[in-house]
Amino acid sequence: MQSITGYSADIYSFGIMLWEMLKMEKPFAGFNKKSHHELVVVKRGRPETDESWSASLSGFLSACWNHDLTKRPSASRASNILKREVAKVSDGG
Repeated sequence: MQSITGYSADIYSFGIMLWEMLKMEKPFAGFNKKSHHELVVVKRGRPETDESWSASLSGFLSACWNHDLTKRPSASRASNILKREVAKVSDGG
């Protein structure tokens, strides 16, 4: 069985991957290993969400990247949130 740390890392990675697909660019592009570590690990830097995205989508991504591992959404919750986002877009929202 995977620990909560493992799952929360997967949710973080999923959030980064989703951001990358939505923005069509790499987060932290051009950063070397040292500067990436300083910004992301030490200073808790995260990619910026796009102002054209809904507040709920931006909030979801921010939750995926929460420094407190226990505050990241579960996979089930993430699935439900994304289903609602897709429904909004499908309905023209």
